[in-house]
Amino acid sequence: MPMSEQKTGTSWWQTLPGVLTGIAAVITAVGGMIAVIYQSGFLGKEVPRFC
Repeated sequence: MPMSEQKTGTSWWQTLPGVLTGIAAVITAVGGMIAVIYQSGFLGKEVPRFC
């Protein structure tokens, strides 16, 4: 196929690896947010501190 006939401008979202990468990024971001919220004490029961 000559260079002039090659398809250009295809979004990476239209490929399976691109979709899987996007899903993995969202899962990682949500998991990180949950971990930060839990560690800060806004999520879950309050643990008594003796200090």
